[in-house]
Amino acid sequence: TCSALKESAMKGKDIFRYASKSNAAKDYAQLAEEIMKITGELMDSSRSSMAVCLDRMMSFLINNF
Repeated sequence: TCSALKESAMKGKDIFRYASKSNAAKDYAQLAEEIMKITGELMDSSRSSMAVCLDRMMSFLINNF
């Protein structure tokens, strides 16, 4: 398990703001990039844009699966 991911949730921060160099942040960034490629959307490389993207993806997954 990734303690940084758990800790970021407990602190109320996204993983990019809490531990941007952690494996969890790298994994989430890679997931976001893959999903953006699949859906054909463009995303800039800023961390805040990735956080917004991940929030949208999580909302979509929660509401649709």
